[in-house]
Amino acid sequence: MNDLKHPDNLVLKQFVMPDELNYNGTLFGGQLLSWIDQAGAVVAISRSRSKVALLKMNEVLFKKPIMPSDSVTIYGKVTTVGRTSMEVTMEIWRTNIFDENEEILAATASGTYVAIDENLKPQRVDRK
Repeated sequence: MNDLKHPDNLVLKQFVMPDELNYNGTLFGGQLLSWIDQAGAVVAISRSRSKVALLKMNEVLFKKPIMPSDSVTIYGKVTTVGRTSMEVTMEIWRTNIFDENEEILAATASGTYVAIDENLKPQRVDRK
């Protein structure tokens, strides 16, 4: 998946705050899931030019813990387009804020988003 880590695929950059830590002192997994959903939605909205709804998280793999001294960068792109849905693949990188050279792939994720109309009903991704 390393082809995702490209400036054109940068979706979200976040700094880890103390209230986002779990009892181990690392980023709470639920917080990262929220950021992943937001990043995936941004990518899907950009592709479909419409509102979207998360249908499912296909996979999330937590590879390395994210520490309080880290920033989180999410890269993503649409990898599959169906009639009303899109699969968005993402890489989540952690960077030590005190050592910018220390970048580590912390997680990978894939989610399926559905393009929706003003009545929240599925609509075609490509409507032209």
